[in-house]
Amino acid sequence: MKALLVLLIFAFKFVQAAPSEPYSVILYHQANPPYSFVKAQSQQGIFIDIFREISTLTNLEFEFVPLSVARGKLYFEQGKVDIEPGISPVWRKNEHIQGLYSISYATSKEIIVSNQARKIEHISELYGQVIGKVRGYSYGVFDEYFGQNKLIAVDNTSEKMLIEQLFKNRFKYILIGEATAAYYIANTERYRDFKKVFEISEDPVAMRVHPQHTHLIPILNQALSQLKSSGRIKSIYARYGYLIE
Repeated sequence: MKALLVLLIFAFKFVQAAPSEPYSVILYHQANPPYSFVKAQSQQGIFIDIFREISTLTNLEFEFVPLSVARGKLYFEQGKVDIEPGISPVWRKNEHIQGLYSISYATSKEIIVSNQARKIEHISELYGQVIGKVRGYSYGVFDEYFGQNKLIAVDNTSEKMLIEQLFKNRFKYILIGEATAAYYIANTERYRDFKKVFEISEDPVAMRVHPQHTHLIPILNQALSQLKSSGRIKSIYARYGYLIE
């Protein structure tokens, strides 16, 4: 009986990876709160905290590589970076290298934020309006609303620049992640009057892994599953002022 108990404990013990060189993780712009930013000369944010937790549960090591969206997608395709965090498969369905995905660990809401208070009931109300978005970002089925006689999209390099341009009245509307908008509005006085006027989508997000690292998927899945079931993922998001279900 004792021997059986020992075997059961061993069977359920967390499977750790063999020690290896660090895996590179894309951070889209060093200042992309609440997912990644630098404070007191140290990297902080949701992605950094999640990967630190994964590293604690496994023998995996990670290094963070700040890149623009366009360059990050190119580097992933070329195999120069290993992991793209917080990605929904629908955002990358048209990429040449699809990638492999871990289990979903949270959802991401994309919204329209405005410096005007009027709520939008249907996106057609904004046809003909200029709207700011991040170059290289895909908004899934919402992309069909860009084009002639629809939304006039103007690209920018980051959500940080978009929200500042909204403040400067360069745009009346911007496309932005809800968690990012909430962080900036809560932490920057001049953005306090900005409002969510339309919800674009809510998609499950996962870790996108380059196909040359197939072996990482079961390890990441086990770690993320444990972090979800223990409530650690929720507490990480809450640490930065955003509540997830």
